[in-house]
Amino acid sequence: MAFRGVADVATASLLRGCIVLASANDLPEVEEAEDLIGFRVVDARRGDIGEVTDLIATGANDVWVVVGQFGEVLVPVIDPVVDEVDEESKVIRVHLLPGLLNDE
Repeated sequence: MAFRGVADVATASLLRGCIVLASANDLPEVEEAEDLIGFRVVDARRGDIGEVTDLIATGANDVWVVVGQFGEVLVPVIDPVVDEVDEESKVIRVHLLPGLLNDE
């Protein structure tokens, strides 16, 4: 996010603690995480992992709760893990990090 007239850290630090108001029309369109519940999750190495059943919002990043053949898997929603979200086919393609599955 950027603000007109705020070009450096010193100026931005003056805004710390301020409340930002914006019109919804001025914000970029964001995919609602709840809309992904029911999507299939497919890992590049292991194939079908399961279905997104819930979302956990953390301070750092969201985490999808995926239930399937590996039990409950917590998938961090971060760029190194999530390759593609195909809304048309309702499939999420991922590269799971080592240690996320019980088979490792």
